[in-house]
Amino acid sequence: MLNQLIKRGEKVPKDIIEGHFAKKGLSFNEGNALIIGLFNEIVQKAKSYKVLKENKIASSRDSIARSLFESYVYLQFVLKSNNKRDLAHSYLASVRNDEFALYRLITEDNRVGRKIRDWLNIDESSIKKDSGIDEDYFDQELFSNVYQMRKPNHKWYNLDGKTNNLEALCHRLEMDEYYNLIYRIFSKEVHSKNVMKLYQIEQEHLVGLGITVDEKLHDSIISFYLLNSIRDVYKEYGMKKELREFNAIVSINYRYKRK
Repeated sequence: MLNQLIKRGEKVPKDIIEGHFAKKGLSFNEGNALIIGLFNEIVQKAKSYKVLKENKIASSRDSIARSLFESYVYLQFVLKSNNKRDLAHSYLASVRNDEFALYRLITEDNRVGRKIRDWLNIDESSIKKDSGIDEDYFDQELFSNVYQMRKPNHKWYNLDGKTNNLEALCHRLEMDEYYNLIYRIFSKEVHSKNVMKLYQIEQEHLVGLGITVDEKLHDSIISFYLLNSIRDVYKEYGMKKELREFNAIVSINYRYKRK
């Protein structure tokens, strides 16, 4: 099922651009770009999981599932918002802020900056020339509307001043159970909290136990979020024909698997 969902997911942006925007002569604004961008992130992360699974690589599957969950939550938030354009501007401001912070870290004339440039074997002038970033790249005046709603160091989705982390965002979306169960489980690998479960001590030596991964759990969760994302994006753009076709394929596959 996951393979079919990925294949369909790759087709969705083209369906929307051709069947909604081009067909109806509508403009593609920043809010639409954020929706399609977040949706593409979900598809790409599902593909990354699929590669790990096919190559029997157990590590990092939890990390990918966790990251995919974050993208799914963000997509749900944007889809349900009546303020998509401001969210898109806030997202862009956050991206540029992070890029500019990294640029300044690498190019600064101090011990840390010099050590990073030495490690990368690149000089300051090359970075400034090739990066396309300069001191005007992150001009807060460009995002003045955003910073009337949030502080520059706040999360891009925190336009109400109350949603300061993913847990708060999940609560706002009434997704507390998903955060407290699924996200916390998948966060253990990311924060290395399950590392000692991979080993046992025998006669003062560490012995590897390997990693036991429930592929069905991963498959089910990733398929669930990808399936819902496809349905929700089709609904957002009124793609009724494509949605009916997709639901029929899912239904047929489900009945086939139960036999």
